[in-house]
Amino acid sequence: MEGKEMATESITLSIEGNDVPAEKLIAVIREFYALLDEVAYEVCGKKRARWVARVKEGSNQVVFSPSKGEQAPMEHISGALFEGLACLEKNTESEPPYYNMRAIGHAHNLGRAFHAKRDPGSSVQVISGGRHLTISDGVSAGAWKYIAAEHEEMGSVEGRLEVISGHKGFSYKIYDDLTDRAVECESLPEKEKAIKETVLGAFEKRVSAYGLIKFNAAGQPLRIIVHELRVFKDDSELPTVEDMQRLFAR
Repeated sequence: MEGKEMATESITLSIEGNDVPAEKLIAVIREFYALLDEVAYEVCGKKRARWVARVKEGSNQVVFSPSKGEQAPMEHISGALFEGLACLEKNTESEPPYYNMRAIGHAHNLGRAFHAKRDPGSSVQVISGGRHLTISDGVSAGAWKYIAAEHEEMGSVEGRLEVISGHKGFSYKIYDDLTDRAVECESLPEKEKAIKETVLGAFEKRVSAYGLIKFNAAGQPLRIIVHELRVFKDDSELPTVEDMQRLFAR
């Protein structure tokens, strides 16, 4: 990470790599915005900043800046964002300043977005005010020690259904679009027959499961008792990188 060279007016998310799947691109942008929003929330004294975003033409870069009239302290927000990522990368003993548990969870997810063997040449990078940092799997490793505790609440899990098992009861796994981490799925006994038919027809497709989710401390889903299951459209029907660029350019 380089030292500051200029005033900070924006923060850029750069998704490096060729042929990035549309769902991965969208998930990374969503996860990074959530990280930025949580850090800014802590820096601004528990107040939400308002942001605008634009995609740099011909690139996989999204530039975030305060909306017109917003008095967000960008130097402070950018500094906190970079310092927290560096702390997690170094796996320091102290918790990253201005990183609440949700921010740590988002950083963990971003560090797992691309894998060296499966996604060679792909990475998530942050650029601001002359500084440049890659959010690597080292960030995920440093974040993991903070997010082991669990809690339950109703919610949805979205991803690709890739594992189906009938061993010791019917179960299946959904792999999260962003992290590729498996979420264990079971169904309510009274709904198992109907959901089982949907599951068998949804193998290797993207789905959304709604039910009682067991989360870790950072809000990442671990297991879900499924009440409803919905199948998404095929990947060929999802927006492309060019579609996203046109959307943000409006």
